Amino acid sequence: MDKEENIRTGEKTYGIIRKANFLLEHMRAQYSLTQTRFILYALSLIEPNDKDFKFLQIPVSSLIEISHSNTKLYHTLKKEAKELLEKPFFLPTENGGWIGFNWFSSIEYIPGKGIIEVEFSQKLKPYLLDLKEFFTIYKLEHVLPMRSAYSPRIYELLKEYENIPMNSEGGLKFRKFTVDWIIKHFQLDEKPSMMEYKHIKQFIINPAIRDINKYSDLYIEKLVEHKFARKVVDFTIYFRKKTPKEMEEQEKRLWLEENGFEPPAKVLENTPANETRKIYDPETGAVFEIKPETMSANESPSSEPPSKGLSATPEPVKEVLANIVQAPKSDSEMQERRLNYLYFQVPEKHRNSSVRDVLKQFLQERQESDDYILRNIKYTVKKNPENFAAYLYKALQNDYAKEEREQESMPQEEKAKLRKEWWDKKIDEAILTMSEQEKQRHLLYVEQLLRSRRVEDTPEIREKAFRNSVQQDLENAGVKSPYDPD
Repeated sequence: MDKEENIRTGEKTYGIIRKANFLLEHMRAQYSLTQTRFILYALSLIEPNDKDFKFLQIPVSSLIEISHSNTKLYHTLKKEAKELLEKPFFLPTENGGWIGFNWFSSIEYIPGKGIIEVEFSQKLKPYLLDLKEFFTIYKLEHVLPMRSAYSPRIYELLKEYENIPMNSEGGLKFRKFTVDWIIKHFQLDEKPSMMEYKHIKQFIINPAIRDINKYSDLYIEKLVEHKFARKVVDFTIYFRKKTPKEMEEQEKRLWLEENGFEPPAKVLENTPANETRKIYDPETGAVFEIKPETMSANESPSSEPPSKGLSATPEPVKEVLANIVQAPKSDSEMQERRLNYLYFQVPEKHRNSSVRDVLKQFLQERQESDDYILRNIKYTVKKNPENFAAYLYKALQNDYAKEEREQESMPQEEKAKLRKEWWDKKIDEAILTMSEQEKQRHLLYVEQLLRSRRVEDTPEIREKAFRNSVQQDLENAGVKSPYDPD
């Protein structure tokens, strides 16, 4: 078969991921977040009836859009792909042996098209293709936006147990993990600083709980730890499947976080006839209400669902809709519409009179443009401050959004210098405040590193290794400099 006939192009849609349970249970590997997302996206392009692997063409723009990344991904993909090809993993075989392979036999970037072409390793066919039993299935959209590289793997291990009938307690599903199994499964034995349970909980379990509850179709209700001689030796995660209503609310919340404002009002016909209907036009900023007394009698609720389209829209509603596209009658009305438009770009949880007053001040008194205000609203939403109105005021006053854009266009050498200065200061602060126990843990890491790599033992190398260990802990805890790539 010609290669042209054996190519599948990834579209901007969510796919389904299928993995043999044997692969979930026995794969030992550790990948970065970008590498994890790349593997997941490629897996979602495999179709249930595939008998052979195809050449998969993945648009980088699709990966950016679905994972909520940014365009910096273009610049890091080569490095990530190279590292991915250098990370084999191993599975046990029936005769007591083992087999090792990479996910992909090849990864190729096609210049000018923004496409990455990959082919899965042929040895993976029994674990990914033509699966009839003992496999786990889930949606790409439930794992790709997760913020920790460990979270999708914890999720799929829970998903594997979701439909086991006897694996239920008090209406909740559960799965028990031993600490030793987690250490081996995620190759934490190669990172001594991560082998203690408290660090596993801080950097793997807690982020996974947050990601799974925020992005997936599962909800983790509780984590129960089991101790032996005052030491946690295993733990149980209790979880359940989210209800359709919870999934609908989750979809709306994620849309709001990504876009910085609520989606426009949707279907008019399905609003109960005894409730006031609010219609918001995002293009003009106009907000209209249709009160029950203005609705026609034939709009009363019935057992038959209303048909879609203009023919099902009552006359009073049509009149209001027609008014939306009318031009404002005065400058004050135009200003009010602009204010409404900007106000509705603020997430609902932050909307209040203080925020509206701030927007009004910069729109009407300072005569700032809509674009100027919008970019600073989005900047403030991204920062998620406790006092939204106060932070928004400062952002508008100093045009914080412009500073961020200038930083993005900064030369790489200058950015690298600022990044190093930022991290040096952050590491110094951490060293000054860390406990003696933490210091000993980092010193132990330095000793193990020097022995394993057989490098020259000098004070400079020891200090550098110590600081690198501290920085790694900070990064695992989610600390990030303004100059780090996403």
